[in-house]
Amino acid sequence: MTPAERRIHAARGRARRRAIAEGRPTTTKIDSAAARAHIQQLQHIGIGPKRLSELSEVPVATIHHILWGTGRAPSRRTEATIAAAILSVPADPFLAAPGAVIDSPGTRRRLWALIAAGWSTAELARRLGVAAPNLRPILLHRTRVECRTALAVRDLLEELWDVAPPQDTPRQKRAVREARARARAAGWPTAAGWDDEDIDLPEEELQAKLAALAADMDTDQLAAARQARYTGRDLSPRIKAAATEYARRKAADTQKDPDVTATPEPAATLPALAVPCPYCGAAAGDLCTSHSGTRVRRTSVHQDRTAAYRAREVADDDCVDRHGVVWPEHDFPPADHGGDCRRCDAEAADDPETTGGTTA
Repeated sequence: MTPAERRIHAARGRARRRAIAEGRPTTTKIDSAAARAHIQQLQHIGIGPKRLSELSEVPVATIHHILWGTGRAPSRRTEATIAAAILSVPADPFLAAPGAVIDSPGTRRRLWALIAAGWSTAELARRLGVAAPNLRPILLHRTRVECRTALAVRDLLEELWDVAPPQDTPRQKRAVREARARARAAGWPTAAGWDDEDIDLPEEELQAKLAALAADMDTDQLAAARQARYTGRDLSPRIKAAATEYARRKAADTQKDPDVTATPEPAATLPALAVPCPYCGAAAGDLCTSHSGTRVRRTSVHQDRTAAYRAREVADDDCVDRHGVVWPEHDFPPADHGGDCRRCDAEAADDPETTGGTTA
């Protein structure tokens, strides 16, 4: 040891003894467990040691030392300033390296929102600078994408969420109609239906959060959400969750008290339920079904059933107006006949003195 090193060592010893005498900490190092756990969490979402070093300005070797150490076990203690720099990096997958593959369910949901607004897949692919077929896996099932793709989609939604797609030509109008129809059929909400804190959550975490929010709502709030879901066609996730909770509570109330009748579906009030459905085989009074009987049509009936209702046998003293509504014994204003009353048309055809298809 050189004389200079001995002087430094002696000064450190005196400083340490003075700190002990004054009750102050003798080192600036702290437990590295919190920093190590944060590094591992960042690795899980796609931010590796090299990228973390760029974001925190901590040398890669120091990060490796905290993770794995230099021997058989990782380092147990590290400088407080280093730990603070590492913990200051948020667990945001969008901070990963551009080429890193990250788990980003929000990328698919953002594309859904743009398609629901009327932007076609071809136009979105053109703006993103990718081939249109490459977007199909992301729309349908893929949640792991490159960080640069996730960032591009996020920026594109920020740009277009309140911009109407162009409809200057017939081709553009058709593309907008097809995009919106596809989104409605798939149940994709627009950007307005997503909250910023929900759109990037993993699916399981999102469903758990939505279920908890719906469970805290009262009956009036749930009923309003159900009305918005089935009447207003609101496809936002929170409205869907509330409508599901409303149905669950109604089913639970019905099981507890059999005398409690469930709220009728909108289709239950349609007059066509008076006849059986020739398309799906539903009996008179029952709702129509789709998908081989596995799904109930809650808001409408098949067109064949409506036609059968209008073509049903009418009593001798009844007539049917142009809308297929039965009027007993012609009990409606003559102006409503409109030349479409079956009984009156038949009488006019038999009466040679009658013209114009209505009774004289």
